[in-house]
Amino acid sequence: MHPLNTFPALLDFIRIAPFILRLIIGVFIIALGLSRKNKDYSWLSYFYFIFGAALIAGFYTQISSIVGIVLLKADFYLEYWKNRKTTPVPNNYYFLYWLGVIILISLLLTGAGQFAFDMPF
Repeated sequence: MHPLNTFPALLDFIRIAPFILRLIIGVFIIALGLSRKNKDYSWLSYFYFIFGAALIAGFYTQISSIVGIVLLKADFYLEYWKNRKTTPVPNNYYFLYWLGVIILISLLLTGAGQFAFDMPF
């Protein structure tokens, strides 16, 4: 019995939340890889596909999260930050990249969740 939780029955689904976060950020990273395929740094898009698919599958989730954080930071720098004097960075891009980093940090700390290859038990 959890008297301070409004909906204590929902605590049964606590391992589903990282799974949903994994799916969302994996699709986001793969979509970034698709949009970066025709850029000067198109070789980087292969890393997006590999680690986005690893996040979706739940394969080495914590390592994929660390690499995903590095990829998002590198992508933001290559795409927006180095050209910020000529073209300003829209606020929604700041929000999306920081949200992605926060989700990846959450996956790094909490683990893969349900339906993953690297479940702890």
